Amino acid sequence: MEKVIVEVFYSGNNYSAYIPILPGCVITGNTIEEIERYMKEAVPFHLVGQGESGGYVPDVFKSGYELEFKLSTETLPHAYSEIFTKAALSKVTGINERQLWHYAAGLK
Repeated sequence: MEKVIVEVFYSGNNYSAYIPILPGCVITGNTIEEIERYMKEAVPFHLVGQGESGGYVPDVFKSGYELEFKLSTETLPHAYSEIFTKAALSKVTGINERQLWHYAAGLK
């Protein structure tokens, strides 16, 4: 089973995600869990549309595949903010708390 990368970003109010090898398959959600659920629903729907319109369908989708969600650097602190404070995340990762704020803001 091949892995298909799903790029996940935090856009200030919610999360967005897309699959680089499947143009046009883009979703948004309020949580990472929503992103995962919505993308799992969107991919088959998108593939049917691509097939019916004669659009490009990458070979990986013609056999077994697994979605792998890759969170951008600025998305990680937001995604885990309900689980860890920035101070706790700093202790766990060894990254300075101020640096984590820079990552979260997309400055670094």
